[in-house]
Amino acid sequence: NKRKARIESGYWPFCPPPGLANQKHPMKGRILMPVQPFADIYKLAIEKFRDYELNTVEAVRNFILQKYAEHGIKKPLSLNGTQRILTELLYSGYVEYEAWGVSLRRGQHEGFISHDTHLAVLDKLTNRAKPRLRKDYNEDFPVRGYVMCIECQKPMTAAW
Repeated sequence: NKRKARIESGYWPFCPPPGLANQKHPMKGRILMPVQPFADIYKLAIEKFRDYELNTVEAVRNFILQKYAEHGIKKPLSLNGTQRILTELLYSGYVEYEAWGVSLRRGQHEGFISHDTHLAVLDKLTNRAKPRLRKDYNEDFPVRGYVMCIECQKPMTAAW
């Protein structure tokens, strides 16, 4: 009952996800706080995934591992772990625990991504979002699909 009450108050009583840690706050007690440099790396990776700069979970994983290497971090990361990073609600500053009937609410901790970013990433992962670029996009043809044919009113294609 104490854990449920704590979640209902906006605190997370369970083990924190990667990039967050329970730390003592002078006014609020133990709350989730970002762990650097992990929080910055995850924020950048999530935003790049949202903005279609990284299009797959594998690309996000490779990006995170590259950033780990830049910071001298020797930590493995699986595709499942990357998926968890992309879908973690706590990073947006919200809490929810459906198993105990606790609905979505603002948490006492500060998130390092916006809730809109979290929802956009979830939409992309469930294929509800439409990519802004074609799979066969090439920088040689930047206006492909944007220019209409005067006669047939269909988007023009491109070729070398």
